[in-house]
Amino acid sequence: MFRDKTMRKIPLYLILLTTALGAGIFISFIALRSMSTPFTRTSSLPGFESDPNATPRPTSTPRPTTSTSSQPSQGSGGQAGPSVIPTPSRTPSPNQILFDVPFTPQAPFSEWSNPKLSNGCEEASALMAMSWIRGTNITPEKARQEILAISDYEFSNYGVFLDTSARDTVDRIFKDYYKYQKIELRYDFSVEDIKNELHNGSLVITPMNGQELHNPYYTQPGPLRHMLVIIGYDPDSKEFITNDPGTRLGKQYRYPEQTLFNAIHDYATGDDLPLPPKRKAMIIVAK
Repeated sequence: MFRDKTMRKIPLYLILLTTALGAGIFISFIALRSMSTPFTRTSSLPGFESDPNATPRPTSTPRPTTSTSSQPSQGSGGQAGPSVIPTPSRTPSPNQILFDVPFTPQAPFSEWSNPKLSNGCEEASALMAMSWIRGTNITPEKARQEILAISDYEFSNYGVFLDTSARDTVDRIFKDYYKYQKIELRYDFSVEDIKNELHNGSLVITPMNGQELHNPYYTQPGPLRHMLVIIGYDPDSKEFITNDPGTRLGKQYRYPEQTLFNAIHDYATGDDLPLPPKRKAMIIVAK
């Protein structure tokens, strides 16, 4: 009787032993797999939020020419996606004009839901020009603070900070906020007039119909009202060199001269007002 019970218990011991061995092998497999899987950050980092002014660059469009390091493409959910293939630096033309102008995007930390930043191209352009005038650098924190301060000043004194026209950018931002007077506003000029101002040592700021710039980093089809700083010209490639605050890849961004010139279009100060008939305007910033 005792022997029969023992014989019946042996299969139960074998089952328990087999189960324990199998569980140990499975746990070891999971542990080894987790050790070999790279850590993925799931939280957003400042400056890596999804940027509505950044889209993958098609190969047939103008490309930024100054960066040799990889730039993160924009993933969903505020995470950085795979790196964009780095763009080789272009060898500077011996005949080109290029001023060393500090750069900032209008939303330094991609806070595009903030209207003071998403509409801050005029403020960012003025900030870049004044930093060049003063010989000061721009950090993302400083840029954000200054763009918001200019917008607050405009709202407090003029009741609006959105879509500032060329005239109001001169009067309200440069002359009133910055107290800077070596500014000239000119209308109805030629592409050669822009080149001449650059040759004379001045920056040029232009209001644009951004849709006509065909910048692949804009949210398509692009902004109807935009402003950027022309910081140079390359006669060999016939390109204007700009600091374009509409994208984080806007530092020394090149546009074919005729593309940029055709897109110049002054607009009215206000909240998304219809574009008036096309009239070209440029703000000349002299040291």
